[in-house]
Amino acid sequence: MLLSGRRLLIGLAIVIAAIGVVIWIEPAASWLAIVVAACGLLIAIVLNAMNPGRESGPLEPDDIAELPRSRQAELMRGTSMHLREMQYRYSVRMESSPSPERPPFNAEINGVPLGFIPALMIDNDSDKQGYGYVAFVFDQRRWRGPGLPCPAGQAEAVAHAARCVAPLDDGQA
Repeated sequence: MLLSGRRLLIGLAIVIAAIGVVIWIEPAASWLAIVVAACGLLIAIVLNAMNPGRESGPLEPDDIAELPRSRQAELMRGTSMHLREMQYRYSVRMESSPSPERPPFNAEINGVPLGFIPALMIDNDSDKQGYGYVAFVFDQRRWRGPGLPCPAGQAEAVAHAARCVAPLDDGQA
């Protein structure tokens, strides 16, 4: 579970309410205890009411082809930076213009929804260039990177991703 700023504030509000309950034991400070406990509870209620929640639906379309080109470029740039950081042999670049022969596509592989964006792949050792795809995971809300570089055409990219992608174990063995 991620500890966000909102959750920290709710925790602090609960601590304030608990301090109010503890102060209540002292008879001379009972009015102060009521004020502190009420403030803590009020803060917790307000923060809970402002919860954006996950029920708002996806932030991005589940079809990677419908994703704006700027967002596709952002995902590709993040992948490129990640590969450079890892000193990977290949680098990936967004194709300069969309090609009707190599459109983005979606595939579910081993139960994991993936979107493939066409990419220009460059061998950093020999400077040879080729075409391929970069696969990104969709988490039911948005597309996540860094992506997985996959060589060649659609069939080869899907086969490569099938060898590399597995769903997270849910703890049931």
